[in-house]
Amino acid sequence: GQLLSKTRFFSAQFLAYLQDDLWIKNAKHANQMAQLLLDVFNQHHIPVQCPVQANEIFVHLPADLVKELWEKGCTFYEWEYPGSNLYRFVTSYLTKPEDINRFSKILSETSYTTKTKTVAPL
Repeated sequence: GQLLSKTRFFSAQFLAYLQDDLWIKNAKHANQMAQLLLDVFNQHHIPVQCPVQANEIFVHLPADLVKELWEKGCTFYEWEYPGSNLYRFVTSYLTKPEDINRFSKILSETSYTTKTKTVAPL
């Protein structure tokens, strides 16, 4: 571990992060990617648990869709307790629009999306 006398190494990371508002730029980008991901969920009629105010989205997904997405390499997190069907998706400063587009394509190729396309609107 680091000694208190060596906090300059730790501080250097924060200085770089704070310089030129890098932390704000990173946060804005992550939040913008979350809005793109929200659009994907809305397009595919996937229910969102609560308003998206930052870089996390909580959605309800059926177990078969979760399994299919995980098998196709998608990464997201089960939330609350197992079996609740609530999942957390997180975007970051590293998330690219291409990542969101790739996820949308994967989602559109699942059996869930195929089922929802055949349902007549109310």
